[in-house]
Amino acid sequence: MRKTDRKFSEIMEGVAMPPSMSFLETQRITAMQMEIYGFAGWIASIVIFVCYLLWAYVPDELLEDYGVTYYPSRYWALAVPAMLVMTVFMLLVFYIAINWLSTAPLDSNNTIRDQYTITLPPPELDLQRKANTPAIADIPLTTINRILFT
Repeated sequence: MRKTDRKFSEIMEGVAMPPSMSFLETQRITAMQMEIYGFAGWIASIVIFVCYLLWAYVPDELLEDYGVTYYPSRYWALAVPAMLVMTVFMLLVFYIAINWLSTAPLDSNNTIRDQYTITLPPPELDLQRKANTPAIADIPLTTINRILFT
């Protein structure tokens, strides 16, 4: 028996599903579960945001009239969003800085050729020019200079 002859239920070992269930039925059930979780997450995020807005903007006296007496300081209503914004900003700054630090200097030979360089021999280059989709390879610097500057 080839690998392609197996049923989906044989491939998904350890998953509780009836053997008569087809792949499309399994996909449909999985999609329905994701839709339900997505909708529940959407509703929960709206409820949490409304609670945050009420806590941040409703006066203390009104909250105490409704029996809400224990809640964090209003300082955190401004501090947490500001910290989140600065965290995202600093992540972007650190990401760019790490990329700059890991890039070889312009005068380094590694910007021309390194251990991952793939060059095709000249006969293979001629064959690739005739192909509709040429192979993925690095173009030698001498070839680039010849094309650009002669």
